[in-house]
Amino acid sequence: MDARHDNFVYAVLSFLVGAVCFYALLPVMFSAWFTAAALLGMAALAYGLRRFLTERLVIKWLILWALIAISGFAYAQSHKLWIDRTIATPDFNGNLVALDGVVDWAEARPNGGRVLFVTPDFSVQLYTTHAAVAQLRPGCAATLAAEIKPIPTPLVKNGYDPRFIAFYDGIRGRGFLRTINALDCNGDISWAHALARLRLTIAAQFVAHLPAPQGSVTAALVTGVRGRIPADIRDLFRDSGLAHMLAISGLHMALFAGSFFAFLRLLAALSPTLVQHYNIRKISAAAALIAALAYLSISGASYATQRAFVMITLLFVAIIVGRQALTFRNLAWAALIVVLIHPHAVMRAGFQMSFIAVLALVSFYEGVWHHIINNEGTGIISRTHYIMRRLWRYVLALLATGLIAGGATGFVALYHFKQIGAYGLFANLVAMPIFGLAAMPMALPSVLLIPFGLEGYPMAVMGAAIQAIIISASYITSFDGAVVRIGASPVWVLPLAILGLSMLCLLRPRFWSRLWWLTLGILVLAMGFLGRADQPYIYVYGVGQAIAAQDERGIISVIAGKNRRFEVGVWRREHGQDDNTAPHFDCPLINAKHVRDCVLTIKDEVRLVYQPSSAKLAQYCQTMDVILTPYRRVKMPCDALVIDRDVLVRDKVVVVRKENERLIAELINSNF
Repeated sequence: MDARHDNFVYAVLSFLVGAVCFYALLPVMFSAWFTAAALLGMAALAYGLRRFLTERLVIKWLILWALIAISGFAYAQSHKLWIDRTIATPDFNGNLVALDGVVDWAEARPNGGRVLFVTPDFSVQLYTTHAAVAQLRPGCAATLAAEIKPIPTPLVKNGYDPRFIAFYDGIRGRGFLRTINALDCNGDISWAHALARLRLTIAAQFVAHLPAPQGSVTAALVTGVRGRIPADIRDLFRDSGLAHMLAISGLHMALFAGSFFAFLRLLAALSPTLVQHYNIRKISAAAALIAALAYLSISGASYATQRAFVMITLLFVAIIVGRQALTFRNLAWAALIVVLIHPHAVMRAGFQMSFIAVLALVSFYEGVWHHIINNEGTGIISRTHYIMRRLWRYVLALLATGLIAGGATGFVALYHFKQIGAYGLFANLVAMPIFGLAAMPMALPSVLLIPFGLEGYPMAVMGAAIQAIIISASYITSFDGAVVRIGASPVWVLPLAILGLSMLCLLRPRFWSRLWWLTLGILVLAMGFLGRADQPYIYVYGVGQAIAAQDERGIISVIAGKNRRFEVGVWRREHGQDDNTAPHFDCPLINAKHVRDCVLTIKDEVRLVYQPSSAKLAQYCQTMDVILTPYRRVKMPCDALVIDRDVLVRDKVVVVRKENERLIAELINSNF
């Protein structure tokens, strides 16, 4: 069967589309009754047209895929209802509350620590000190006192919603740990908590043996414990296009398990008798599969790691049974398994980037690369010629992999993160050989040698490789224009691009020739609208805790709240601007509540007055476009748009934007 036209692949894609439609819409009208009625209606339609469909195979498959898409919608909806009914949602308001439960995770960070605490009804995420993290180990029963607030809402329209992931993780609030009233770490613990302690112990070994930041980065590569990585190193990997190295995915799984597979085969080759009597390739694949399972366990099993484990499992199983390993069907199986376990993963950037990258790479290696290899010719060649051919093939594959995976995932990264490393391809060409030949192959011996006290040697090699990568990334990001920032894009751009890329990879040019060429137009259209979303003029967080606006040049500048760098940074990224430094409007005592009559002209000559005095309020209602007074209520009628205490909502964002040539105030919220 042609892999490009495997109906199972299209069925899985239909299921994913149905799940995406549920999470993208989340309309109240789509109740369980509606879903059941839609399924029955489609089934009745298919039964009524059964004779016609036998003569119209294409229509038959389209209706079948539509039914599967509705099933994906219903499955995602059922999963949400199950989560909603099994996990309570308490009404936190920021006050001190007492919690009884179990520590699920406790991780140190450069400026403190993060604790995931599980009660019988829900989970909360707490921030605390290094001293408290050292006491709170996974599996410990505890009674804590903490100030907890609800999970915050999005800071921008159609932006990242912390409540979405927290909801499916069972987290219903977050805040600060104040006191540990009782702690018992001597009782029996579950295997999951024992595994969490093992992960933290292994991570601590890397941190102890290697200098910063090598220790924290290598710990993240092996165990997925990324809390100790300094913020500047995270930014360095992000800006250089190497952020994928810090998120354990298919690359790490392939290098970890693949290195073990190759090592076993090399070791077995030293014994001709062993090779002659046993199928070493299949035995090595079975052993490497166990190593992959161990890596999945100690790395945290994120969505990308789960997908990678399913893919590597299918690959090794294919080797064992003598089948082709790298196919679209294997990718479809991996996607289906992950989504059946975590349906909401389809909305995560990591899931989307991971599968888009593998989809593009499988398409390339099944088509173009296979053609290149077949055209290399056969015959007797010299050893030098053979070595040079293999070296050239490696360099060409590395270049093609970086270009294809980077191009495919770059679009998703630009949509979600609003920026990308301009020299990411060059950074990967330099860093990937170091990462693949020196860093990751040393991960397995580093872990295995810990019980014998010999882990320092492979860890030193791994640390030196990471240091070389950091140096190369620092050099590449030192050039002007190393980071491309584009700002927010219309919400339809991402699904359009994914549709175009999927068609480009899956459709056969002969039969679908016009559709295949249409994909190029779809991708060009999606690229043309990147960073072209309509942007607000003014942002107000909470009751005036942070206020920013576009100045006359379109630069997001701070009006109030100089200490709210996080919120202002998010707004600046939304406009494609550097999130580290934000200018301030020139107003005296701009951050004091008692400032009066700060008159500003912002983008498109919109006139704004911040904190107007009562004596001039009537005048400003006639001459200003926006009156911003977050700490009081304006009682008088006003021609200007008034943003006062009645408009603002605690811990939420209100924006001012233009709609039909009128300025309006909009509360940022999501349908979730």
